[in-house]
Amino acid sequence: MSFVEKGETIKIDNLEFFINDCRPKMGIVDMQTIVEVEMGFTRELFNKKQVLADKRIAERLQQREGSSSSTTQIAASLLATNP
Repeated sequence: MSFVEKGETIKIDNLEFFINDCRPKMGIVDMQTIVEVEMGFTRELFNKKQVLADKRIAERLQQREGSSSSTTQIAASLLATNP
């Protein structure tokens, strides 16, 4: 069993697959999951899609970090103004 999200990769039997699309957009892959393989999907295209996926993940992490740091700053400001 593995958690997957559109735009990420997954290894099945030591083969790496790019998640081009999935329904729902994220979830658990298990033995009953239906997997469709796109033929003609080259390693070069896979690498390009992987770079884009990595960028998306980095952007999401930065957004989460940015929102949590602003919450921390707001909380710190409230503490400083209420002795």
